[in-house]
Amino acid sequence: MLTQLRMFRMTRGIKLIELASLSGVSVSFLSQIETGKFNGTKETRGKIAKALGVSEEILFGEK
Repeated sequence: MLTQLRMFRMTRGIKLIELASLSGVSVSFLSQIETGKFNGTKETRGKIAKALGVSEEILFGEK
């Protein structure tokens, strides 16, 4: 099952290592978030969303 984050990243053609560089979140932790092993903190999710130029709600389904 692909998470919304992974689908969004892949659709945009952004590699995991590129997203790590843009967001300041490690590749390994991003991978764990994408596979659903971890949710990450609100701060981490915010960094990822900002790096992709999209809201947290779109990537993580939060209200």
